[in-house]
Amino acid sequence: APEPELRTRMSVELGRSIGLDGMIAGQSVDLAMTDRPADLGTLEFIHSRKTGALFIASAAIGARGGRPGEAERAAIGSYAKNRGLAFQIVDDIIDAAGLAADSGKDVGKDAGKTTFVSFAGLEGARQLAAELVEASQQALAGFGPKADPLRELARYVLARRR
Repeated sequence: APEPELRTRMSVELGRSIGLDGMIAGQSVDLAMTDRPADLGTLEFIHSRKTGALFIASAAIGARGGRPGEAERAAIGSYAKNRGLAFQIVDDIIDAAGLAADSGKDVGKDAGKTTFVSFAGLEGARQLAAELVEASQQALAGFGPKADPLRELARYVLARRR
């Protein structure tokens, strides 16, 4: 088990991701935007705080265990942010395409909501997700082959049925 100071930092990281600046903020804005159009900045805010917050916290907590330097932490954060946003875009694509078996939940729930698909269309959303996955992988360039499992997780985002 990590020493107490490191456990404390990990706990703070987790608390920040689910707190008033993380998931709670994203969910609050998401609920406030129900039946109202959102601009792209608001949509990105919502998803970077909801889904993205968990991706970022997971990566940051895992990285802390390896005691990375500031540049390495920033690279891992960039990887997680881009991967999380790509994941949400693919989730929007699956919902719009009506693939319930692929999403593991009811689809069509986003009808009437502003999504990345409503901004860019299906093909545009697919392209944006691919660009974000590419950016997430580029963020790992300095880690060499030891980051291959993270690269595989990023590729999986696009492999989800869409």
